[in-house]
Amino acid sequence: MAIRPESRWWLVTLVLVGGLFGLSALALDRPNVVWRQAGAACPSCGSDARPGTRRCAQCREEYDWVVAPQDIAPASPYALAPLEAAWVKERVQALGEEAAAARVAEALGLAPTAAQGWLRAMDTGLCGWCGGTGQEPALAGAAAPAAEAKATDTACSTCRGRKRCISCDRGHKVRLGDTEAAASLARMDAAFADFRPVVTLEVQRAEVARLNAEFLERHAGAVEAQALLLPSEWQGVGRSGQAQPLVVRARSRLDRALEALGRP
Repeated sequence: MAIRPESRWWLVTLVLVGGLFGLSALALDRPNVVWRQAGAACPSCGSDARPGTRRCAQCREEYDWVVAPQDIAPASPYALAPLEAAWVKERVQALGEEAAAARVAEALGLAPTAAQGWLRAMDTGLCGWCGGTGQEPALAGAAAPAAEAKATDTACSTCRGRKRCISCDRGHKVRLGDTEAAASLARMDAAFADFRPVVTLEVQRAEVARLNAEFLERHAGAVEAQALLLPSEWQGVGRSGQAQPLVVRARSRLDRALEALGRP
């Protein structure tokens, strides 16, 4: 079918506009930042890329920032590793569940039933503090069953009831390059700076716990989760104070249990 002369200009205009859109799309399709063991790098010149940036500081080429792939992301040092989990199962089978739970109860200062639940649930990538039950384990000395039940109804003070290790979120790998997690941690530090001496320590600790829970709701498994602090040890002096990271406390409980199970 012949094209009428007055329509040719419309056709030429459409072709030109389509070509411009295509060129724009190609310009916006920037290469992704390259992740290596040492960190993120510019895809053009290979120089280090600062977290969250879009342009190389060396060659000035633009790129898209992406989270590190799983094969680059490191394993969490705070969760039970697969080989450790397999060893625990072997030891429980060799010792017998009751004897193994008794060792864990003594080493961790837990009530016998709490130690048994902790040991049964514990596995790769789960929270080391609660063992993966999602509940705060009852301490030794909870004489009455009702008292022990009340204690174990409380959500775990580390994972907030999520059951998974806050460092790897059960994936055993730590997520690197999550710019939203980094921004959330920065906002948390800014909130710490707003704490004033007139605010009681109890109120400050409650706010630290709230901020922890808010962070984990969105960013569990990001490397920044390793910086979350234990509210009960908060001294009102900011991140540089005496409060220990939650992941360090949880790993300490795991290590004590492994040591107890490994005794002859």
